[in-house]
Amino acid sequence: MLDFDTAKDITQETFVKLYEKRDELVIHTSLKSFLYTSVRNRCLDYIKLHKIRQQHKDTILYESSTYTEDEDTDQIRYTELQEKIHRIIKTLPTQNQKIFMLSRFGGKTNQEIADELNLSKRTVETHISNAIKKIKISVALSFIYLIIKLL
Repeated sequence: MLDFDTAKDITQETFVKLYEKRDELVIHTSLKSFLYTSVRNRCLDYIKLHKIRQQHKDTILYESSTYTEDEDTDQIRYTELQEKIHRIIKTLPTQNQKIFMLSRFGGKTNQEIADELNLSKRTVETHISNAIKKIKISVALSFIYLIIKLL
């Protein structure tokens, strides 16, 4: 973990600290012993800090790779779900399909659809409600089928 340049830096930092605190420093042992202990402690601190940094890097790399995989998987699942919903919409009765598409993908209000198709607003709401129910049931059945298949 410690290379020669790092060892030189730690030694130099120890001497700089010793010089900066020379007025308030009290050495109870020999200077040589004090320097060895100081350098050893700085080396241990460096190793501990280096280990913590490496753990953080590993965690970040792991989480970012997991996040990317999860994000990709989620995108694939979302696309598959959209395709499934579009297939289900195509199986709806013509009037349900038309009203649902105008509502959800055409951006029209229920009243605008009712006016365009010469229907009551309540009829449009019923068609949309029926379409949503059928879509929910079909999607739920697909998931149940998938779960049973995986078991």
